[in-house]
Amino acid sequence: MSEPEHIGDVAVDSGELLVIDPAYTEEQDMVLQADDEQQSQLRFTHGAAAAVKFPTPGGDGFYPVFVHTGPDGVATHVVISLDGAKR
Repeated sequence: MSEPEHIGDVAVDSGELLVIDPAYTEEQDMVLQADDEQQSQLRFTHGAAAAVKFPTPGGDGFYPVFVHTGPDGVATHVVISLDGAKR
């Protein structure tokens, strides 16, 4: 795995993050299904997973986002550092 590259920060005002494909942000056929109190799976009405929501341990703030790339330069991992540490 490559050295992580800091690609930006994500702002949080709700104490939660949502990981989603931007193409799905305008979808009308999604429902929020809670897997438990801490994590939720956002699904299309036909059941396929569309996004995941989770709480941030520090609540509101800015969290750094890092990308790792493989030998071919293609992204292999994206890390949202919830404790602010370089990953």
